[in-house]
Amino acid sequence: MVHPVSLTNWALGVSLALLSSFLSSLGLTLQRLSTLRELARKEERLQSHSEAASSRELHLETPDQKDRRCQPLWLVGLALYMLAAVPDVASYILVPQVVCSAVACFRLVMVTIMSASLLGEKPSCWQTLGMLVCTLGTLICVCFGPVRMGRESFSIHFTQPQVTFYMIIAGSVMLVLFVFDHLDSIFTKCVLSARFRTFTLPLITGSAFAVSKVFNTELGFLPVPNNILLEPRWMFMAIALVLLGLTDLYLNLRATRLMAVHVFIPTAFVWAISLQYFQSVVLFSELSGLSMAKVILSSGGACLSLVGAIVLQIPQKAEAAGQEQDKSDLIESAPSQCGVDLQDHISKMLLDC
Repeated sequence: MVHPVSLTNWALGVSLALLSSFLSSLGLTLQRLSTLRELARKEERLQSHSEAASSRELHLETPDQKDRRCQPLWLVGLALYMLAAVPDVASYILVPQVVCSAVACFRLVMVTIMSASLLGEKPSCWQTLGMLVCTLGTLICVCFGPVRMGRESFSIHFTQPQVTFYMIIAGSVMLVLFVFDHLDSIFTKCVLSARFRTFTLPLITGSAFAVSKVFNTELGFLPVPNNILLEPRWMFMAIALVLLGLTDLYLNLRATRLMAVHVFIPTAFVWAISLQYFQSVVLFSELSGLSMAKVILSSGGACLSLVGAIVLQIPQKAEAAGQEQDKSDLIESAPSQCGVDLQDHISKMLLDC
């Protein structure tokens, strides 16, 4: 029988995971709404400027000068997206990775619903099917998945040689790929990194996110010390979590500038969730305490949520790509449904606000 405190922590952890998904989904939707409004204003200004230029009214302010201003709606969306990291970290401390990863897939359902309600983007038949499959899989995984393993059991799994071997291999691969991905920035004549970026960049990003959740989960089993400086293990876990989180953010910003978003987001997402499933089931044996029926149901639910998330993303990315190609060459870029060009907007915010 599961201890009542464990059930309370599990319910709190799932609630925090859902809250994180809601905040990040709302933040991304508001960023997209702000960007779409800016693109519409840019089109109007370009058209009016073109008419003014044809009438030789060249003294008018140029569109680029008018674009240099803060966007409160986009800033609110960015703040909500960053705030979502707090309950996300807390949820991985309280709930097993396999459940949290299923809820992470459900975030795409929230994004689609908010896009339909706030942006008027009607989901396609494939997206509707993906939403249903993802929701069903998440619900099954949450209902039949593991609650929480004991501190002693987790400590045994975490200190096993295969976990250390996995962390060393994952860290080494990420470091090698990170350097390789930046070779064209260091050596201008190197073109290999640019050619293979569609493979390396999503792989590094997904790996950084998944590996950070190993340290995130471990923090939940370490007692909070009275003095952090006197507990090097706790400090190491916290620092590793922060560094990997910043690395993930940097790689996402880099990807918005150097890759097609409709290619990067699904690839990085699927790789990150797949690694989390591997970490949960193989490394930490989170399903070991369940009956065979619950193992089958929770594993099947997790796979269903991932399949639904894939089906949900692929059609909308293809449509977004087609819409971007149809836009005028005067518009520099168009946002994806799951996000916007953060690097471009952050640069404007720092320069103009």
